Amino acid sequence: MREKKLKTLKEFDFKDKNVFMRVDFNVPLQGQVIQDPYRIEKSFASIEFILKQGGRLLLASHLGRPKGRDLSLSLRTVAQYLSEKKNLEVLFIEEPDSLLPKKLLKGLKSPQVILLENLRFHRGEENLDKNLAKKLANYTDIYINEAFSISHRNHTSLSLLPELVKEKGVGFQFEKEIQMLSPLVNQDLEKPLCVILGGSKLKDKIPLMEALINQADIFLIGGLMAYTFLKAKNCFVGKTLVETSSLNLAKNFIDRLELRNKDYFLPVDFKGQWKDQIKNWNLENFPETATAYDIGSKSIQMFQNQIRKAKSIFWNGPMGFFENEIYSLGTSSLAQFVANHKTAYRIVGGGHSALAVRQYEGEIDHISTGGGASLSYLQEKEFIGLKKLYTLQN
Repeated sequence: MREKKLKTLKEFDFKDKNVFMRVDFNVPLQGQVIQDPYRIEKSFASIEFILKQGGRLLLASHLGRPKGRDLSLSLRTVAQYLSEKKNLEVLFIEEPDSLLPKKLLKGLKSPQVILLENLRFHRGEENLDKNLAKKLANYTDIYINEAFSISHRNHTSLSLLPELVKEKGVGFQFEKEIQMLSPLVNQDLEKPLCVILGGSKLKDKIPLMEALINQADIFLIGGLMAYTFLKAKNCFVGKTLVETSSLNLAKNFIDRLELRNKDYFLPVDFKGQWKDQIKNWNLENFPETATAYDIGSKSIQMFQNQIRKAKSIFWNGPMGFFENEIYSLGTSSLAQFVANHKTAYRIVGGGHSALAVRQYEGEIDHISTGGGASLSYLQEKEFIGLKKLYTLQN
């Protein structure tokens, strides 16, 4: 019986093959300056490996959410970065469905690479255009997905193209994401498992919480979403923004946690602003017109005490408005504490939480490059970009 297999980079013979690598170069820009090249850097091990193996490499990505061609979101900025910082000779191509990529690939030699212009400039990328997929496949011998962070999207370069290419697989970073996140999906983590959740939108996090409710032992809930939970418990949170449409979701989830005898903890104090004052308030004396922006010192201590018990930790979402240094202590304190808790297996699920703990990257077991993607994978949703990469083996 033939089995499905996911091939990784070291299983391919890249020599003299045209390699289409879907990467995620969706990096933050200020004008024409890359503010954070993290995703580019994370893909570079795969780029370097394929070039050393003699592959002729074409890179393809999106950048932002353009409505048609928007030069402020051109990947020329990334081409310049690759040239200046990575010593690649980048041949930049405006039209992915033209004859030019196939012509240039024939004579490509390392350190030359082709970089296509922003795929989303072509309306066929998001519209599942079969003709675009066929044109991309026409010059592709091997398809490699190194864009875990976007692979939950059903787009042409992620789902249609790999269907048309016989040889396909994942890059080093994609492979690592699956390896490190799979124990959570397979419920194969040492107990107790502590789940730390923050961020703003409770509605977006509820499916993840539902997916983890049975295997998690402790839930620590901070960030803006915590105030919706507190409001659902009839606590007073001043003028702090509450997701009123999700109050029933919060109440129902609390009921389910209590029914299962799960330990869960919400903030007991906050750092916030009232008139011209910025200070720490306890929950019971929070001013009527104050706004909370971070968990307070007592909450930090309480959360740390629970983290200390854990043998496995999953964290997604900051504890407050951490981009503002005044309200960063909740997030930064927990990040340092998690990094120092070396007897636990620690996973950070991408997005803002990944940004908050990046300085501890070498000390934490895994920091995902994909916020929404890691959540989709953990919820065992249809992860289309991965599903289309499996091949049948004898």
